[in-house]
Amino acid sequence: MGFARSAMDDKKFRDYLAPYLRKADISDSDVQKFLSRIFYFSGAYDSVDSFLKLEIRLIELEDNATSNLSYCNRLFYFAIPPNVFIPVASTIKTCAISKRGWNRLIVEKPFGHDLESARVLAESLGAIYNEDQIYRIDHYLGELWV
Repeated sequence: MGFARSAMDDKKFRDYLAPYLRKADISDSDVQKFLSRIFYFSGAYDSVDSFLKLEIRLIELEDNATSNLSYCNRLFYFAIPPNVFIPVASTIKTCAISKRGWNRLIVEKPFGHDLESARVLAESLGAIYNEDQIYRIDHYLGELWV
């Protein structure tokens, strides 16, 4: 599930992603199969209502995809500005965490703009989530896969 402020639907999101997948050595049928499981949700980072609606959509998708499973894990990848890490993490904790599985955050760096701001972010995230739920990745490492 992609979540961003941009007005987009599932098809436009899939069309956006498809060229990146075709660069890899993957068959067209596998690309289509993968894309059929990709969805998009347009919402605002600072909107509890957006995250409540996201939760409803996630439950709907999980129920349709996992009728035989008793768990649904969620991983939230934060490729967002550092100034919204804490509000988004807090709203997710309140509105959109899985109640049937584990929850993880991947926080893409830059993680603050200096050591002090990084410490504040780490402490603030640590007040919301356990350390084993938080993963940090350097966005330059992520770009190596593109």
